[in-house]
Amino acid sequence: MSDSSSRAGKIVLYKGWPDHDINWLNKEFMAKSPAEKEAIARKKMTYPLACYLIGARENSYFCYGWGYGIEDGHLVDYLEYSKKLGAPKGDAISKGWKFKREFEHAIVAVDLEKREGRIQWLEK
Repeated sequence: MSDSSSRAGKIVLYKGWPDHDINWLNKEFMAKSPAEKEAIARKKMTYPLACYLIGARENSYFCYGWGYGIEDGHLVDYLEYSKKLGAPKGDAISKGWKFKREFEHAIVAVDLEKREGRIQWLEK
């Protein structure tokens, strides 16, 4: 990601989804109870959050849920939001479709081909 928007003082909002099929357009998913939707979103949080962290810059923010409405998971208190991340140690390093970025308190890895993400929290 280019950080020209951040350098220009603009705010960038990344919209993350639990999965490309888990959103407000999926009638079967939307028919589930709020608790079921939240449980699925919690289970699938790592990949979209890791993708965001690979390119995050100053003035960038992460929005996660299964739709655009306030009731679509945006106010859920996801455990990952309370973890200590710290400052990035540098930009992401890439090898093909695999990316890695280190922060003071976490190591983030993403494989875009496999749609897998990992966040290793270094909290003590």
